[in-house]
Amino acid sequence: MGIKTGRLLESDGITHRAWMVQCPACGSPHLFDKRWTFNGNHEAPTFRASMLVGYKHGDPPVPYVCHSYLTDGVWEFLRDCTHAMRGTKVPAPDWT
Repeated sequence: MGIKTGRLLESDGITHRAWMVQCPACGSPHLFDKRWTFNGNHEAPTFRASMLVGYKHGDPPVPYVCHSYLTDGVWEFLRDCTHAMRGTKVPAPDWT
């Protein structure tokens, strides 16, 4: 099991801004900042509260929702997600 989190720094390159974890459903990282609690385990991270990402894409614009929990390094995608992983649990990939 490898490290699941990446560190996002402010433009000064020193100040910590957020933890990033790759979302396998979105194919991009989700950012957890000070609004979330973190268990401090970078190999099996837990963040609370849930992560809700929503936007519209395409032409015409189509709503996209990714709503999840990350618990002990496993993404749980909730039933209101609009992607193919809705209702599943998927291990977080290692951060590269």
